[in-house]
Amino acid sequence: MNDATTYKDRVYWNSRTYGTAVIIPKNSLRAAMTIFCICTPFTNWLLLFIHQIKKDIVFRY
Repeated sequence: MNDATTYKDRVYWNSRTYGTAVIIPKNSLRAAMTIFCICTPFTNWLLLFIHQIKKDIVFRY
């Protein structure tokens, strides 16, 4: 390897996209979890952990 190579030559940056992503906003996730916990029996204790959802969820495929 030549010592005079630049960082750009050493690092390969692939600018193509890798599929698509589905983003679930945190507010929608909180609302869905709230409805799920109220409608199903024995899951009301999960309502205590809804405030732990701090960012959106991203599913890549």
